[in-house]
Amino acid sequence: MKLRDASVLVLGLGESGLAMARWCAAQGAVVRVADSRSTPPGLAALQRELPAAQVHCGNLGAELLGDAQLVLRSPGIAPHAAEFAALVQAATARGVPLAGELHLFQWALDALCAERGYAPKVVAITGTNGKTTVTRLAGLMLERAGWSVAVAGNISPSMLDVLQARVAQDDLPQAWVLELSSFQLHGMRTFAADAATVLNLTQDHLDWHGDMTAYAADKANIFGGEGNDPHARSPSLPPEGASLALGRPGGEAALGVMLLNRDDPAVLALQRPGRRLRRFGLQPPQQPGDWGVVCEGGIDWLARALPDLDAEGALVTAKSPRRGKSAAPPAAGLTMQRLMPAEALRIQGAHNTA
Repeated sequence: MKLRDASVLVLGLGESGLAMARWCAAQGAVVRVADSRSTPPGLAALQRELPAAQVHCGNLGAELLGDAQLVLRSPGIAPHAAEFAALVQAATARGVPLAGELHLFQWALDALCAERGYAPKVVAITGTNGKTTVTRLAGLMLERAGWSVAVAGNISPSMLDVLQARVAQDDLPQAWVLELSSFQLHGMRTFAADAATVLNLTQDHLDWHGDMTAYAADKANIFGGEGNDPHARSPSLPPEGASLALGRPGGEAALGVMLLNRDDPAVLALQRPGRRLRRFGLQPPQQPGDWGVVCEGGIDWLARALPDLDAEGALVTAKSPRRGKSAAPPAAGLTMQRLMPAEALRIQGAHNTA
């Protein structure tokens, strides 16, 4: 997506709104910002950093849409927020795209891929509970494995602020680990992560989403659409003068592995036919590639299930426990790869083990 000289209207001036304004201005867009509050938290920073940006605080009418070619919604603004309704309706009626921070981040990766061949791994994490802990842990594990990593998103700092800083430093990471909220995922249909997970689902933010069905659907946007190659991001941006339409050429996102909590029926219900799938939970894994917990000699081990192959590479359909493997017989055709004792985790509790 080309932002240079585009007229962009940012709704909301919190951390995410300010980050979107910064990013768009840096790409050469003409930026306007609107917030229903008289003194939004990002106002002073915006006026200091982007003095050319127009700001409107207070009542928001449809006339504020003006010549906007793109409207960016801060994640804190609910879809049905009355104070923004007239603006959103006017944009929809005129065919002006509505997007958010995650759209901008995805478009930026697409552009960097086209311009520099930059194709980082992207790990995306959401869930009602535990997503911040898992995001930090995933980032640390990648760092300890020798990767250069950026951790951002709902965890703070903003993914766009981190990306802008890394671009300026010419220090783009090999991997991004993103904590994403249901607010950030709302309306996102083209997100492409190499691995994405919904940790759990319980009733939360229903005043924002309306009901549990809508909440779960927004969480499921972390898995994107129906593609299957996480590296097949759009090969190029729309040419100059092209419509600022959302999505990618072909209309589908490029998708990676779905990681699902098999102990949570609501999460398991999100699985999609034909997708690469891995499950995790607190019981011994029952499918090749899945993760779980096995007990040997009174010690709980984090473990992964692997196909059990004989010397000729054929699948073994029944087996006895072998030294170095789980003492409890695994499911037929599986062997358990012990990864680490659960007690070795510095963060304690069964929910963190899972």
